[in-house]
Amino acid sequence: MARPQDRMRTAIRVAAVVLALLVVPVMAGLGSVVHDNLVAKGEQQTRTWHRVVAVSTEDTLGVGPYQSEPLGSGVWVTARWRDTDGTIHTGQAPVDRGTRAGDKVVVWLDEQNSPVVGPINGEQALVAGVFVAVTGWLSATGLVALVGLAAVRLLDRGCLRAWQEEWERVEPKWRNQFR
Repeated sequence: MARPQDRMRTAIRVAAVVLALLVVPVMAGLGSVVHDNLVAKGEQQTRTWHRVVAVSTEDTLGVGPYQSEPLGSGVWVTARWRDTDGTIHTGQAPVDRGTRAGDKVVVWLDEQNSPVVGPINGEQALVAGVFVAVTGWLSATGLVALVGLAAVRLLDRGCLRAWQEEWERVEPKWRNQFR
């Protein structure tokens, strides 16, 4: 007893669900690629960057625009370190919040001997990969849902238009029949 429009509406919904499910492995693969690339980049950074011991020349208390960050989150402060060739450098270096002036800290230096936050680690790569996979899937599914809703809305508008045309044709006969 289903009308063709009802079957079409059901087909649109089934197609939307199938497409959302088909996107899962695609986004999982994309997330995996992002993870693998970041792991490789982190390994390359670990090979080419080096660590030095620096001395913080200022307290982290009150440093940086993010005063509400939890203890242990990083901030940039002035520090002093000795390079691998023995040269002493002073500049901004990333340290953990809670570091006090005079504290020794480990600072990563890149190929140009500039302080950097540190190489990408496995946890960061995993979080980035999962983030890409989940947001990609949610975006694709949202797009499929919007297209499906638009298609159902167009179908409903066509049904309403057909009903209106039918009523305009039948109503005068129906009205005259009951007078």
